[in-house]
Amino acid sequence: MKKHYKLAFLAMLLSVTANGLFAEEAAATVMRTNTWIRSSTSNALASNPANWSLKHVPTENEVVRLPASNPRSIIWDEEAPAVIGGWLQEAGYLAVATIATSRDGTFNELQVKGDFIVNDGGVTHHANSDEDKWWLKLNIGGNLKIGTRAYISASGKGFASGKGPSPGLEPGYGANHGGQGSTKVGADFINKSLCYDSIINPTQSGSGGTTKEGGNYSYNGGGVIIIKVGGFAKHDGTICANADNSNIDGTNYGGAAGGAINIDINGHFYGDGKIQAHGGRGWHNGAGGGGGGRIAVVYNRVCNGVNDGRDPSNYATRLITAYGGVGETSNPDNTGADKHVRAACGTVYIENHFATTVPGGGNVIIKDWQRSTTASTRIPSDICDNPMEIKDAGIHVHQDSFVTLTSTINIRALLFYGPNGLDLNGCYIYTGLVKDDRLRKTLNDFGTYDSMNYNDIFAPVIFNGGAITIQTYLKPI
Repeated sequence: MKKHYKLAFLAMLLSVTANGLFAEEAAATVMRTNTWIRSSTSNALASNPANWSLKHVPTENEVVRLPASNPRSIIWDEEAPAVIGGWLQEAGYLAVATIATSRDGTFNELQVKGDFIVNDGGVTHHANSDEDKWWLKLNIGGNLKIGTRAYISASGKGFASGKGPSPGLEPGYGANHGGQGSTKVGADFINKSLCYDSIINPTQSGSGGTTKEGGNYSYNGGGVIIIKVGGFAKHDGTICANADNSNIDGTNYGGAAGGAINIDINGHFYGDGKIQAHGGRGWHNGAGGGGGGRIAVVYNRVCNGVNDGRDPSNYATRLITAYGGVGETSNPDNTGADKHVRAACGTVYIENHFATTVPGGGNVIIKDWQRSTTASTRIPSDICDNPMEIKDAGIHVHQDSFVTLTSTINIRALLFYGPNGLDLNGCYIYTGLVKDDRLRKTLNDFGTYDSMNYNDIFAPVIFNGGAITIQTYLKPI
């Protein structure tokens, strides 16, 4: 009898453990595991059965296990399965897993039925060059966990130098994406530096840096990371799509542009990890930096199909950044300010379904760490399939940022934080309210405000023939 009680107690203890502190790791062990055992003489392809402990390529009912005992890199090639049961990179696995998903191929995304856990090492996609072929696209049915030393990266995987939808206009100019790249020192700014890609659903790589004629080096923009999570996401590491930084002395390289990160989480989102899509550094002879990329993060109060009514996230948005790149000059005759030919930041879009149930009704955050010189963040995108995509969003213009309108827009709210700038560029903004956090003032008096009908809350605004109209915001049904 005592033996039966002990067995029952042990079963209960195991059940509590699996559903408690170690639920994330336990979920990855429900299915049979297939362990990566690649030898030093074998290729790195996941489609090679000899590289796996079960002597066959993992199936949709098996968890891929990348163990600390065999930290050799893996390429999940196009011949490997597009659907697997789960993914577990153990602590101590310090290699990189390259997943060969492509936007125009048969292997468009890797579907993971269970959890995707990266405790150590990295996950990336192949590098692009002249065309935007490769991206990292994951469809995770369970939960996502990224450990403190782990990373998911598309940094330097975008367009090569001089390539992409909007590279620099000439050698030494920074490339563009979510924000404009900077000119080289002393050059007149040409407003043909175009921003591109969706703000709320970005999918394009950053354009490459520009080189002097005959340059032998290439500095790529950031690539693309697209992740859909069916459960919750706990992120303590790094998710990045930064551009390459130029560092070759004696050359004139304009910085490359940051890439795109697009994360859609069905459940809670928490952790202390960084999410970055920064523009790259320009180098030498006054070259300008590259523009910041685009980041969109959507998360929900629903987790595993259950709506618990709580705020779904305690993730600090200060950890999500798309800064512009800095330029540099070695000319001793230039002033100190010329040594920072700063590009403009890109955009960060946050949609919290605890606060809004309207798709596209989140907040566009425009935030840099140092004011750009001549570049700006252009809203809406110059090149975009849906320029009205932010009509239900709030626009938050933070310190050290400068925004230029490209067309008249309708938005939910306009908020200013700290010293910044907004050039209406002859366009109109129709909004429900305007708030200046520095002045601690909110303006919701209906009417049209321009340079002739000025309100002190518009100190950051250059009207330039445009106006701001406060009107009733009609929330979509």
